[in-house]
Amino acid sequence: MPTSAQLTSSTTKHSHRLSEPLHKVITMGAIIVVNSSSSPVQVFVSKYSNSNGSDEWFTIAPGKRDSWARNGWELVAFKTGNDTNRAGKYVPVDTEVVFTDLAHITVN
Repeated sequence: MPTSAQLTSSTTKHSHRLSEPLHKVITMGAIIVVNSSSSPVQVFVSKYSNSNGSDEWFTIAPGKRDSWARNGWELVAFKTGNDTNRAGKYVPVDTEVVFTDLAHITVN
């Protein structure tokens, strides 16, 4: 489980990170999304298990990762820059989702 320092330190700050009091975030699990492609990717994580979380679209740079505090199963979706194509996976909490391209999304 991530420490409070890991949850609050990042090179990119997004509103989905601390949308709840820190003590609640620490007790939650996380869904980690990794962009292993050579281009930025737009990613969305549903908020069925965390109504205070954000379900906005976020950009993850190539080779970077980000995490969303969640408690249960969530939809992780990806879209192209011009939003012509989308793909996604329905995953449990404490999962890492690795994006290579829209046809290659791995759940670990």
